[in-house]
Amino acid sequence: MTNGDVLAVADKLKAFSQAFEFIHIVGESGLPLWQAMSESQRELMDTYHKPAFVLLEAAPPAAEADLHDWAFQMEADRRKVRNSNIQVCAAWGQLVRLDGTTQAVNLAGLVSGRYAMAPVQESIGKTRIEAGYGFPQNRLLKLLPEGYDSTIIELLDNAGYLTVREYDGLDDRYVYHTKMMCPDGSDYRYAEDVRVRNKIIREVRKTALQFKNDDIDLENIQGELETRAKFIAAPLDRMVESKELSSYEITVLDGHEKTFLEDETMRIKLRYLSRGYIREVSIDLGRAPVST
Repeated sequence: MTNGDVLAVADKLKAFSQAFEFIHIVGESGLPLWQAMSESQRELMDTYHKPAFVLLEAAPPAAEADLHDWAFQMEADRRKVRNSNIQVCAAWGQLVRLDGTTQAVNLAGLVSGRYAMAPVQESIGKTRIEAGYGFPQNRLLKLLPEGYDSTIIELLDNAGYLTVREYDGLDDRYVYHTKMMCPDGSDYRYAEDVRVRNKIIREVRKTALQFKNDDIDLENIQGELETRAKFIAAPLDRMVESKELSSYEITVLDGHEKTFLEDETMRIKLRYLSRGYIREVSIDLGRAPVST
């Protein structure tokens, strides 16, 4: 596919009637397509009210490339994309296919499968065995290219790419961090942050749409709107119950009595507390003093 082919297909999503969470563009790509899909994603969300993130596959380094120079160029390219709904997988491996043959592939296909398995709040880099997100070494034989070591992985991870790594002491290989190409200082650095936010947008919008052209009692504007706000928040109650959120707060803004007759707009402020994540573990080890 050309970049134009990809954008033409993405354009058709504007009229796609079924709900979808993310778009995986298969095949190696570079900065021009990442930037173009960033603009397409923003239009899809802002104009067509379809929040979705885009997973793309980086092109591997050339056979004779210096991996450090390549990683620094990847870092420079990433700085030109600032969109928390864009994710680029910069991980490759020798994968055993279902027919028993092996193939060198970008690992975004495995990443897509893990997203399909995982609840929105759960990181697909979760290493707990029962989570089942690891890539067994008898299926993912090795990471590629040769020389793709922890130094290169750290450079790419710090730049904001999704990578895959090994941990001494664990048998499987794992997604390191589900980094998104967000702006500096963003609250949405990881896919699990973005997936939760996007689900809130989808679900709250569906309930809020049920109040289009609804009539209210003008003798009690604030009370009428607060009743409707509780209904709009119902999906968030379910997300808290299923541990997709820690908590939330929904508030009908003051001042509707002065503005409602003129603009006929209900204004709500919604704030939520996400789940917390253990990214690192630090252990202070020492011998206890002998008691006397």
